[in-house]
Amino acid sequence: MAKYVINHNTKEIHRTAYTTNNCQIPEISSSHREDTDSDGRVAQLIRDGYNGCYWCYRTQHTG
Repeated sequence: MAKYVINHNTKEIHRTAYTTNNCQIPEISSSHREDTDSDGRVAQLIRDGYNGCYWCYRTQHTG
């Protein structure tokens, strides 16, 4: 499993090592989902306005 799951529809980033049932990752449509291990990719998305998940990536959650 990838380190991160990105939902491009909601612009939310999940960390798979910390996910909870509240993250609802199985409900992310495959056309909106990106799985990655790249910390650089995630850092770029956060600079571009993506948000960390409240439940599993709270340090990058902006509301």
